[in-house]
Amino acid sequence: MIESQSQSVYLSPQEPRWAPRAEADLDAAVLQGLLEESHYLDLKREISAGKGANKELARDLASFAVDGGTYIIGIGEDKQKQTFELSPQPLAGLAERIEQIARSVPDPPLPVLCRSIPSSRDPSLGYLIVHVPPSGTAPHMVEHRYLGRGDKTKQYLSDPEVRRLHEQRRVTEGHGIAKLQHQFERDPVPADVRKQAHLFLLAEPTAGRPGMLLDLVHGDESRRRLLELVRLADAPEVSKALQAANVGGFSPSLSYASDFALRSTGVALSSRLNSDRSPTATGGPSDEKIVELEVDEDGGLRVFMGRLSDSRSEPFADAPAVQQVLLPSAVITYARQFVAVTAAAAEHAGYLGTWVFAAGATGIQRIPVYDHVITGNPSPLYDAADYRQATTASYAELLSRPAAVTERLVGRLLRSLGMHRKYARALVDPEMSVPETI
Repeated sequence: MIESQSQSVYLSPQEPRWAPRAEADLDAAVLQGLLEESHYLDLKREISAGKGANKELARDLASFAVDGGTYIIGIGEDKQKQTFELSPQPLAGLAERIEQIARSVPDPPLPVLCRSIPSSRDPSLGYLIVHVPPSGTAPHMVEHRYLGRGDKTKQYLSDPEVRRLHEQRRVTEGHGIAKLQHQFERDPVPADVRKQAHLFLLAEPTAGRPGMLLDLVHGDESRRRLLELVRLADAPEVSKALQAANVGGFSPSLSYASDFALRSTGVALSSRLNSDRSPTATGGPSDEKIVELEVDEDGGLRVFMGRLSDSRSEPFADAPAVQQVLLPSAVITYARQFVAVTAAAAEHAGYLGTWVFAAGATGIQRIPVYDHVITGNPSPLYDAADYRQATTASYAELLSRPAAVTERLVGRLLRSLGMHRKYARALVDPEMSVPETI
């Protein structure tokens, strides 16, 4: 696995990396008076049982979704002395309960990350660090009311505040679409020789720091680390999701990208491209079977794949003997894998914030779909010159709800091609436990 620079608990934009690993870390923070409830931090002695307590917890968690924050269970407050004290709680089932509430009560579901810290006196007791990253789908509702966070407590959002947040997300996604257009213009296959449809994917951290992936893309080990990053695209959970939707191996796969090259903003792994991004093939039938992964020093990731369609030699219907057909299995395969690669890059950088994703396809207008053609069924024909879609997602969502991110990214394209139902199982997340490390 790619080495992570840090595994952090987010407390605020100014101090994002306090990472308590043991009871002693919490004890020291309490004794030194370093803990104080804020816009980014809430401390609770315990979580009560019952439906009402679950709703209240959901409201607490949803309030952090706009800007991110941390919820620590097992720290009580002496309100008279205005001090805090350690109060370890039973850990059995606590993380699972928190994750289930966050997934089922807020609308839309809220991905969170939990980490348990056992007490040194009794390992069955301890503390739960609940990290709520800024959500790509914020604000979130509980019982039909949107939640945000004030200076130190949760609050209900007004209609103007909700509209502002939705507009802010649209602006962010608009930036993703603009960057996608730039990638269309950078298509390495010259326009006058293109025969196939092309797929584009990109991800950018919305609040990344300069050089957040510098050590990944430069240095003696950079090529090895990038190849390792690409291998994570075929992680067991990704392969299992694709197999569940009967998506077999697609060629070229992302693993074909193995030729290392420097770029103006970082580096790239590619196949069938020269170092200047010109195609290596000349006149052959597989000229556009190109794969490229670009990784920027500042955290941006981009994928280009040149075989979103291919020629079919056998005639069908009233079509000529040689005609392009779209390959929708490439869409679902690459989108799911790209989400996994982005999650790994975020983990490597210790970046727990939000990402803007964009997916695009060119050369797809009025091309029949392979899956329909081989069954002899009439094929929908895409009526636009290209496909463009953007969405935002938090790090927690990349880990716990990758299918939901994929659906927002390419679901509309698959629906328009009559392929959403066929690949639906790769677009729905199973019940998952949030990882114990953050």
